[in-house]
Amino acid sequence: MANTLNNYKPQMWAQEALMYLRQKTGFAAKVFRGYEQERAGFQNRGDVISFRRPQELVAQDIFSSAPNAQDIDTPNLSLTLDKHQAVMFQVSDKDLAFAGERLISEHVAPAMDAIGQKVDGDIASAMAAASPFVVDHGGYAADPAKVLATVRQQMVENKAPLESLCYAASPATMTELLSDARFAAYEGAAGSGVATQTSGVLGRKYGFDWHESLSLPVGTVANVTISDAEGAIDAAAGAGATSVVVDGFGAAQDLAGQLITIGDERYLVVSGTTGGAAGTEATLTLATGLRKPVADGDVVTILADLNPGFTAKTQDIVFSPKSTALVVAPLPMHASNMGANVFTAQDPESGLSVRARMNYDNPNGNVNVIFDVLYGIKVLDERQIIRVVDVA
Repeated sequence: MANTLNNYKPQMWAQEALMYLRQKTGFAAKVFRGYEQERAGFQNRGDVISFRRPQELVAQDIFSSAPNAQDIDTPNLSLTLDKHQAVMFQVSDKDLAFAGERLISEHVAPAMDAIGQKVDGDIASAMAAASPFVVDHGGYAADPAKVLATVRQQMVENKAPLESLCYAASPATMTELLSDARFAAYEGAAGSGVATQTSGVLGRKYGFDWHESLSLPVGTVANVTISDAEGAIDAAAGAGATSVVVDGFGAAQDLAGQLITIGDERYLVVSGTTGGAAGTEATLTLATGLRKPVADGDVVTILADLNPGFTAKTQDIVFSPKSTALVVAPLPMHASNMGANVFTAQDPESGLSVRARMNYDNPNGNVNVIFDVLYGIKVLDERQIIRVVDVA
């Protein structure tokens, strides 16, 4: 006969876990959440959510001639619910006899802290893996204001919405900035500098909303010597393709982690080595799909001056909320009739959801408690993400 677990209330624990999770998320609270309406009801790991990305349109002067109709070709994108994170702990009958259900509630906050950091880490890693833009901060020791102005300029040139830019900074970066009078003293920042001294929080500076993160990715990119920076596309490819065939490079160069341009678009290369002689074909795998079709003969340029070589460095992430989508899906409660108490709590405001599962391990006299979250991540526009790192 199944245990009913009448004394344990997953509804209460799930709601409390949801409250804590809302407080623990940094990236998750700042990225785009609008695609959650595309899913229906409860979901399972591996489910795919499909949606469209708006097309970029061009204004035309119609004073002297009729406008040319632009074809609406909105790229179809998909997001897979492939991230399923859980925290499980066990409470013995003996412990419950002395501490009661309070022992479970005391573990809700650290459980959500662990899940919140994992969600943020997955978002940050997805952003870093897609971004073809790198700014060297040089340890922020020389001129942090110049670095931030450079990052802002790049975001302006990439047409990111300036009113909502976010800077996710490592503790090391925050230490440098909090030690600088331009950010944290009355002489350099007037009242906001005094407020920063009091709170230890930067607030909005240089057009960025700041948050300190322990979830930023640590990366390594080989410092490659580029001896032949220009080649060409050798086979046409359509928008969305994640690899291109190139030739015309006169030297063998491993481009993993390097930046290239094709026309006016920039891409991050995941893998591929250019041919060692002119006319030798090579396939380059890109971190993101082509934003525009490419034709045979289009020029491919390796950005040798922006070679982002670095070893085991933490990458700060600057981003627009529209750069990346997060979908959190409510998990089903079907185990409720199989010897467990199960409840999924959902927050309609933030879109977050947490499932709490509890079952009694009768032979060992333990209560098993599991909190889990299902989600998926998709980079929508890699041009609105910049990695800020000490390139050395």
